[in-house]
Amino acid sequence: MSNQSRLLWRCRRGTRELDTLLQSFLANEFDQLSEAQQQIFDRFLDEQDPDIYNWITGYEVPTNPDFIFLIQRLQQLHAC
Repeated sequence: MSNQSRLLWRCRRGTRELDTLLQSFLANEFDQLSEAQQQIFDRFLDEQDPDIYNWITGYEVPTNPDFIFLIQRLQQLHAC
């Protein structure tokens, strides 16, 4: 299984909104990230769905500062 296929599988979260947003990010933004940022995205997918949702919607701020740039890019996708 390629890394892209593995990440696509991990983007399937069980809620349509998160699935769509994360899969869209993977398809349209992921290749533009540095290798370090791609690894952060992989770690980001280890987080719990409610946390990811709350970060994207701005209800909470992640405790891991590495996630801030991802949240900002996901928020831009979410706004479209």
